[in-house]
Amino acid sequence: MQFSAMRERLIANHKTGLCTIPSNNPGLVYTLTPNKCGFNSKGYRDYEYDYNKDSNAFRIVVIGDSVAYGHGLGPGEAFPKYLERNLNRTINDERREVQVISLARGGYTTSQELIILEQEAFQYDPDLIVWSYVLNDPGHTVFANDNHRALYHFEPRFHLEHFFMKSLYKIRERIMRSSCDKAYFAFLHCVYWESIESNLGKVYELARDHGTPVLFLIHPMFGSSFDYNSYPLAALHNQLGGLASDLGFEVLDLTQAYLPYDPVQLALKGKNGLVDPVHPNKKGSDIAASYLFAAVIENETFGSWAARKID
Repeated sequence: MQFSAMRERLIANHKTGLCTIPSNNPGLVYTLTPNKCGFNSKGYRDYEYDYNKDSNAFRIVVIGDSVAYGHGLGPGEAFPKYLERNLNRTINDERREVQVISLARGGYTTSQELIILEQEAFQYDPDLIVWSYVLNDPGHTVFANDNHRALYHFEPRFHLEHFFMKSLYKIRERIMRSSCDKAYFAFLHCVYWESIESNLGKVYELARDHGTPVLFLIHPMFGSSFDYNSYPLAALHNQLGGLASDLGFEVLDLTQAYLPYDPVQLALKGKNGLVDPVHPNKKGSDIAASYLFAAVIENETFGSWAARKID
């Protein structure tokens, strides 16, 4: 079958299996290999954190994909760790600790991130959730994803069923092409807007049920053909921000933080020198962390914790 042949090519040409393993949860497809490739015992690129929280700790859990994970950056250079260091320097109190726990995995889509939120994030008893949103997040985990890790580990129950479902997926996209913007990220959100509304609604319900506020962080794209004063996806950011705001999330659009900069200065570069449209370099990540830091400092929940007296 075509699917099997494609999967065999991936297995032959990539070392994906070294750092990822199939997930026991079919919705996740794959996970990062625990205690390998710099990952902790739970399969995240972060320090070890117990589920039990110290009474004087403030916990922020970051949910996201390869941007929050820190693709292309060194250990500790992704924005969650930068945020953690800055918050602890500001608190400057050995009796208190801010822990920013990254539950980000490269290649994950919103549907996978929802599973992480529901089944893992709240075990850490977070005081705040940061939902790191990138414009490729609505894509289907397998059908619309060029992520080789998903294709490497995905095994359909029935190949005929998989072929049929993928065909329906492609047909739907073709039908929508006449009424949606042809630009990829705008098109993706046009076609799957109902799914986006549903998924973010589930984020709201889970956070509400646990009494945990959400910061909704929107990451802009990078490119050499525009600057952020004339950002071509500004309307899409506004649409996403409006939806998140209506759900009661605090919205942080990193376009505002990036306004003074040339997008090319903030993006990773490929081996061919081309700009990575999705992933920030260290400078971009540091700016994102600083912008998020300012929002956390002003956050009511964080302020109440910081002002609390410790005997």
